[in-house]
Amino acid sequence: MDGGGVATNAGINYQQRVSASFLTLMVLKQEISIFNERTITSLQLEGIDKIDDLIINLDDKQKLFFQIKRNVNLSDSKQSDFFKTLDQFIQQFLNNQNNESYFLVTTSYSSSKITRNLKKILDSTRLNSSNINLNVLNGADKESLNKYKKVVKNTFKKYTTRDITDKEFLEFSKRIFIMDFDIEENSSMERVVLSLMANKITINPSILWDMFISNCLRYASQRMTVSFESSQKIYNDYLSEIDVRQNDSFNILDDFLIPNFEQLNVASGKEVLLCKASDALNSISNEKNIDFYIVELFRFDEECNKKVQFIDDFCISSDKQTHLEVIYRASSHKGLLKLINENINFKNKSIGVLPANGIDYVESTLCAKAYSENLITKFKNHKDYLKCIECGKAIAENRSIIVEIEQQGSENNIGLIHKDCLKPVNRVLGYIESELFQDYSVLKNFDWKLWVEKIMHGQGLFCTKMIQQDYSVKHIIWNSSVEYDTCLNYCVKEHLEDNTFLYVLRRGQVERFSKQEADEGAIKLNEAIERQTSIGDPICITQKEQVSSTYSKLKDKLDIDDKLIKIKSYSVEKISQKIVDEYSRVSNYYAPLFYILNGENQELFYINDRVILISDPFLFESYLDNWKNSLDISLNKDYELVILKDDKHFDSFMQNIYKKEMKAVINPQFDSEENFINGYLVEEYEDFQNTLSMSTGEHGY
Repeated sequence: MDGGGVATNAGINYQQRVSASFLTLMVLKQEISIFNERTITSLQLEGIDKIDDLIINLDDKQKLFFQIKRNVNLSDSKQSDFFKTLDQFIQQFLNNQNNESYFLVTTSYSSSKITRNLKKILDSTRLNSSNINLNVLNGADKESLNKYKKVVKNTFKKYTTRDITDKEFLEFSKRIFIMDFDIEENSSMERVVLSLMANKITINPSILWDMFISNCLRYASQRMTVSFESSQKIYNDYLSEIDVRQNDSFNILDDFLIPNFEQLNVASGKEVLLCKASDALNSISNEKNIDFYIVELFRFDEECNKKVQFIDDFCISSDKQTHLEVIYRASSHKGLLKLINENINFKNKSIGVLPANGIDYVESTLCAKAYSENLITKFKNHKDYLKCIECGKAIAENRSIIVEIEQQGSENNIGLIHKDCLKPVNRVLGYIESELFQDYSVLKNFDWKLWVEKIMHGQGLFCTKMIQQDYSVKHIIWNSSVEYDTCLNYCVKEHLEDNTFLYVLRRGQVERFSKQEADEGAIKLNEAIERQTSIGDPICITQKEQVSSTYSKLKDKLDIDDKLIKIKSYSVEKISQKIVDEYSRVSNYYAPLFYILNGENQELFYINDRVILISDPFLFESYLDNWKNSLDISLNKDYELVILKDDKHFDSFMQNIYKKEMKAVINPQFDSEENFINGYLVEEYEDFQNTLSMSTGEHGY
């Protein structure tokens, strides 16, 4: 199905996964940020247009055409996938439709001249309205641009019998997007898609995901168009609905980012209390041996004034004469009974019931309806509704509670609350249930929303396949002297043996220096080049992933489609924003990561004087099992997870543990002999100043 020819199984599988990802976005009504938060209205697979792998229509009439290639190389050969893709793009462009954009979707297995160099050039055209800036292009960039130009010009002339104008070339280039999309089986990107899906469906996300993939193959084989409306009919049975009627449990409200409150129904007309027995309650019931009472009260009078107040742990009547000590407070009997049944302290206790006559239809009164609508509006306006309304920490536990909170002297509020944070006078409205939270219950207080937001543009260190495939103990360098928001004016240019160039990076960003620092740094790096060359172990960089180290450290770790390029020299250059934009690689080099606070005293969890950091929440339980089985080390019952959301947060954390004379380790694993066999030992930069460690964006002098 790739370009109309015979595709490999891997190619078909990749194309299905890409299509299934966009089908997921459409079914869940998710927005596409690169197109001003637009949503998908329909998908067409293997269409009849010139660009036919996938066609997406957005709700603002924009039309996106996709060619999906798992592995493509930059080539001007007419038989190459790159040439065929541009040929299709040109044919579509000649239709003169201004609302169209063209995507080449591929993986990191494709040539870096496409995924990095050409992508950078095309992104630049959308920032520059008049031309393609050649000043900041290195040799590889220019080679990519020249081949791209050659194919575009020849193809355009083939269909028009004239040369393409500069204006047409620029307009065409602005419409092309290159998307590096590694949606392989069990990849981190696939796990992100499953995470986004999990909270909005009623079945296991992996089952629905496999269904999407299978259906996408069928849609493509039949050249079908799937609209949002038809997809809702097909998959509606698997989508969650929100329902808190009479305190029934309900599925978690959203997929981390966009709540759906359409069917939220809050009960507001009565108070259902579990109270400690008192003389006043005993006299009403004419009982003496009762431990607790379930008390039912009308909440509003005829003018919609509340008939009782709640102060501290007491319900106080309007005349201030009756004080009931509240154990639990709910909006229905069903909700209250769930609280009672879940608390072992009420086993074998006698519980009396004091009902209110004529209360069955109280939820249909205007007072109750108006109050409920107000609560729902407040819930909709919550920006961080997946945060506990009491402690402010993330909600990540299955059957968390939704409550209404009334504080004397302040406006009422509504939100989610941890079970351990629930106070007696918090009015319980319902519960949330989530297969994700249930399946990953070990991730206590984990902020899923924050993690998904940060992971998409972070963890630059862990993105390279060389790092991922190196199952061994690795040292990574942490430099405590990094400055953020610096305005220094110079950078250091890296000249390669193939006459291309790069720039010295720190944490995936082009590093800025003062003139003196840049001069001194370039001298030290050039001295290192001479020293390594003299001993026959030159400093090199990998072409695809730009991992730099000595030849001896890289030669056996190289991908089959990658190659080593020697670094010839370093020089100093005045920096520009163009250089920063085009050569920086990630927003965060280390983050996001998370660490563990263990026990009631919230102590940092560590093994062998190394504080534990984890890079993948989906593997956390596996690490716990490994530590238990290999070292007989377990977490206390009371623990929680804290996310280091960006590199600034990571730096602050590292500085704090160094003050405590501790170090850090990321993703540690041990064998049955208690030997450390896999993970990342984080070492301070000063300890490695005189060594050349493998680097993917952290250069040092």
